[in-house]
Amino acid sequence: KITKNHIIYGLSIIFPCEIYFYDLNTKLCKCKILPLSKNIKDRVYEPKIAASCAMSENNCLITGGGHPDLPEYFTTSVLCSITPIGEWDFQIKLVEDMKIGKAEHSLLAISSDLFISVGGSNSEGLIGASEVYSISKNAWTSYSPLCQPRKQTSLCLFDNSVVFAFGGKNAKELPLASIERLKLGNPKNAWRSMLFTSGTIFPPLSSSFVTQIKENTIYIACLLYTSPSPRDLSTSRMPSSA
Repeated sequence: KITKNHIIYGLSIIFPCEIYFYDLNTKLCKCKILPLSKNIKDRVYEPKIAASCAMSENNCLITGGGHPDLPEYFTTSVLCSITPIGEWDFQIKLVEDMKIGKAEHSLLAISSDLFISVGGSNSEGLIGASEVYSISKNAWTSYSPLCQPRKQTSLCLFDNSVVFAFGGKNAKELPLASIERLKLGNPKNAWRSMLFTSGTIFPPLSSSFVTQIKENTIYIACLLYTSPSPRDLSTSRMPSSA
């Protein structure tokens, strides 16, 4: 993830509990270890993979993830705040847990104070739930579930009032060619499946970059899954062509 001045990365299989901030101005990189999950005792650091993060101004929220070796899924939420006092730095603190432990979910900042978590997976399978976190209230609020549970969906905030969920993967690890939309403001608002005009084909995709670039226009950068082979129908892999 990237802001105006910082790139954040980490939580990989190789470094499952480390997070890095790179400052584009100073060319300095700093690393810190994610703290212990509050719902697991007697562990100094809790490695996790397939967690999600999103940036909002000078705050980064990191949520959930799975244990790299065990069938455990975490509700942990960690807030990283960049502090440009003297030499820049960032502070990490545990905040309120999500309501559902999950990995491979999608996270999006929908304002300077609010983040929305959508979909994902855990030991029970795919998740359709969505929930919103408030920094000022330090609380999660449950929102309506997706029409179709999915993981690795691509979220986009549109006109600061609507969230779109593009594609994702189903329980068979196949990319989806569907889009859902949620009107923000009321937790009871339902996700709606998008209908296409006749002749319009939307490609299956997952884990893509999606953003609004101007009025009524959303830009999508993705790998297109084309030229399907028998392996495409049975396993998840790189596309035959892109």
